[in-house]
Amino acid sequence: MKRVTAIFVVGVLFVIAACSTNEGYLAPDTGLALRAGLAKQIVDPKAAEGPPMATTEKAAAAIARYRNDEIKDPSPEEMTFITAK
Repeated sequence: MKRVTAIFVVGVLFVIAACSTNEGYLAPDTGLALRAGLAKQIVDPKAAEGPPMATTEKAAAAIARYRNDEIKDPSPEEMTFITAK
């Protein structure tokens, strides 16, 4: 009987622990990328598809630039910044 009671108590403790929240442990910007992606899909449902696939010539040129260390840093105008509210 003591064993059944101990198992029951442990089970109740697991159930109580499962009901706790992790809000205090998450960063304030958790989920911003997901919300931004969802907002884009609401405005344009095909936004998740992205640009069309590159041709083999473009891929070969990109690999050559990478191997020759001719990669340019993007300008701030080309970059996207997401900030927490």
